[in-house]
Amino acid sequence: MLLCYFFIFTIIGVNPKPSPDMAFDFCNQMKISPRELLIVGDSVTDMEFAENAKAQFIGIKTDYNDFEEFAKHNKTAVDNIQDIIRIMNL
Repeated sequence: MLLCYFFIFTIIGVNPKPSPDMAFDFCNQMKISPRELLIVGDSVTDMEFAENAKAQFIGIKTDYNDFEEFAKHNKTAVDNIQDIIRIMNL
């Protein structure tokens, strides 16, 4: 069964991204492996955060990022959330 959670997760006192600490804490709370985690982000820091956690990553285009940077790192990148739903076959 695939469970989907869409939210922003942050913990006070945990090292900031790209440290994987927030991802590890989230995974511990959800009782999942970091490899089961999909991080959607709009920055290279978000991408590095996912890589450091050994999580999956999809880049999303915003007015504030260098969208092409995701492709340079062979990462999936989309224009909007609906594309993620389509890619994941949800």
